[in-house]
Amino acid sequence: MGLGLYFAEGEGPRFERPLRDEAAIARLAAPDPTAELRYVLDAVRETRARLAGRVPLIGFSGSPYTLACYMIEGSGSDDWRHASGGDAASRRPDLLHRDSQRSTRAR
Repeated sequence: MGLGLYFAEGEGPRFERPLRDEAAIARLAAPDPTAELRYVLDAVRETRARLAGRVPLIGFSGSPYTLACYMIEGSGSDDWRHASGGDAASRRPDLLHRDSQRSTRAR
């Protein structure tokens, strides 16, 4: 999505360019899962085929709100200062909603 996602050992996901203003949210580029993320869909399809219904395949993904908070903060946080007190939630809830929509490809 253009935020520079990486994983720091023992810390979880981090973003090089967190969302801190409306312009940053407008620049988000939601990937087309059938094109840019095809390898993920292929891996899930192959895993399901190899499990052959013997056991369920359970995956995990953060909710759109959780992802939006990480994208705003740049990483996990103890106080979620930017996500809860900045433009994202209290002053401009529409920006948080727009961020969540982009991450779920809702338009």
